[in-house]
Amino acid sequence: MRVRSLKVRLNDVEKSQYYYKKLLEDIINKECILMVGSGISKKCFGKNRKTLPNWYEFLDCFIDWQYKNAKYSEKDYSELKSLLKDSSKFPIIAGDLLEKTSKHELKEFLENVFSPQDIHPSYLHKLISLIPLRAIITTNYDNLIEKAFYEINNRFPKILACDSISKESNVPEQFFVAKIHGDIEDPSTIVLSQIDYMNLLHQTPNYIDFLQKLFKNYTILFIGHSFSDPDIQFIVDKMSFEENYCFLVLDNQKITQIECERYYKDKKIIVLGYDNFDKSYRQLDEGFEEICKFLALKDYNLFPKISTTLYEKRFSIMVVFGKIDREDGLFIKNYFYRNKAFIVRAGYDDFKYSTILNRFDEIASDIDFVLIYIGKSKLSNKNSNFSRAIELVKQNKSRYRYRILVAATPHQNEKIGEVFPDYYTLYIKDNFSDIDISPIFEYISNLAFYSSNSSSYIVDKCVECPYYRCRYDSIDSFSKTLYSEYSEQIEEYKHHIAEEKFGNAIEIIDKLLLHPESKFEKEFFQEIIYKKIECLFEQKLYRECLNVFDQYSIHQINDVTFDILEYKVLCHCYLGNYEIALKITNKLLEDCRNISELHKMIFLKLKILETAKRCLEHVSLIEKYMADLPEEFGINSQLEKRMNNCFDCEHYSKQLKNTKKRP
Repeated sequence: MRVRSLKVRLNDVEKSQYYYKKLLEDIINKECILMVGSGISKKCFGKNRKTLPNWYEFLDCFIDWQYKNAKYSEKDYSELKSLLKDSSKFPIIAGDLLEKTSKHELKEFLENVFSPQDIHPSYLHKLISLIPLRAIITTNYDNLIEKAFYEINNRFPKILACDSISKESNVPEQFFVAKIHGDIEDPSTIVLSQIDYMNLLHQTPNYIDFLQKLFKNYTILFIGHSFSDPDIQFIVDKMSFEENYCFLVLDNQKITQIECERYYKDKKIIVLGYDNFDKSYRQLDEGFEEICKFLALKDYNLFPKISTTLYEKRFSIMVVFGKIDREDGLFIKNYFYRNKAFIVRAGYDDFKYSTILNRFDEIASDIDFVLIYIGKSKLSNKNSNFSRAIELVKQNKSRYRYRILVAATPHQNEKIGEVFPDYYTLYIKDNFSDIDISPIFEYISNLAFYSSNSSSYIVDKCVECPYYRCRYDSIDSFSKTLYSEYSEQIEEYKHHIAEEKFGNAIEIIDKLLLHPESKFEKEFFQEIIYKKIECLFEQKLYRECLNVFDQYSIHQINDVTFDILEYKVLCHCYLGNYEIALKITNKLLEDCRNISELHKMIFLKLKILETAKRCLEHVSLIEKYMADLPEEFGINSQLEKRMNNCFDCEHYSKQLKNTKKRP
């Protein structure tokens, strides 16, 4: 059995298992609230390539900023720096800083530190957005939770700032995010100084009542917290006399076993520990992945979102860069690593060329992509290790299954065309940050779904996605790789789809299909065809839909066609060709790649039998699945419901009588 990444740190093994199971049950029942601190944002980088600050780093940066703006003398500056050594003095430092800062200056500083438009949510933010929590409470000022929630759920959550909490202590019925220390969008709500905390604790009774209700009635899971905030300390201490236990996610290296036991006995806080030896927080991600996988087995409705998020970015990549581009190259490599790509090798100049040559065959078979980054490196020197490494990668491409892409700064444009005439080129600006790498990562993630190599051409521009929109709608994921001359048609297509004018959308698609296939990347050409199928299906033009399948010979089942062939099955089903529909479905069932697809195909086959009114076969198949599939598979209740519907159907009783009459 696989060891869990998040483990309850109690000496009593039975209690540890009990509390972990209880946490999962509370999450399933939407009785868990996540309490998020600044530690969760340590994998998020701003324009300056620095992570978002914790409280210490925030104040340290604030002091430097004020000193730079001549608000402090050298003596005061030194005193404030020395006070930073004691975390209990943080509110005092903050109070002095705020006293010398106008509202306009505070807003400017916050935007400079948090740069809300330029910071991308981490993989952990997205995992959290998958979990059906009752609410999220955060002491952070940033908007990363909202961004991640929108990306996963295609809507923004209800936001409660501390000023709205202070006016109304009732807990909203719907899911919400409570930003109890303020929101960067409104600097007047920021809670930072000693006076701010005193007002919350002693002058705002609704605020305390609101938090007490949540702590008393729900299971609280702390993550990224150090308990240094006075109001959080106050609530935790007060609630330690209640029956409820809280959970605290913490790096194993930051707490001893004795402390874990005392937290449990004195404060009713159960520590969930994880290892973080390489400082990447990957095991923390894996811990929340395990929770998501458990939820997916228990709730079929969560399957699509969870399976897509957990498995969409799984690919291996080798990042190649020259010595002069080492800093940029490592930043790209680390971004991919933080977002769950498998890094096979990064860089070449740190190794002897002979060593690489000897080891290349060992690692090349495990590579999906080779990304060559060219910033300041010179391609003219054919004898450099970097140039030799590039040639090595190009020469061996035909022997292995990896695909080569090039990321380069715009001033390398002319040289790139000479050296890499047949490979994708993704242009990235100088002094890039996370937000600039994100479109490249998304592009490669999309390519990872497709097994066949594409026709080669150079991408003119890597489009920056807006900060609030990271997942592209259907055709968007490939539209950014088109030549600019088709961008208007793509926008027009999306407009028609949004207004459900599928006939108009088909006209746009047909115009695109008039161009030779060689003008497009192969995957994009396929995407256009699939969009036409979807639009015809929405208009219930099933025969026309099947004609498209025949016209473009979409018959083979592979990673590309699996989902789109579901439309072919349904078209045959609605046209009464039930045997053909069942034949294709049986083949799809054999080629399912994950549990989510298996679920989908099982219910698709049942739908065909239901539409054909073949009730006895329908019931027989349901009984077979209920007998064969384990309860953990998560669909038995839905199968039972389907069976009851069959029993109530008049066709079932007629077919049953006819069967009994037969000799």
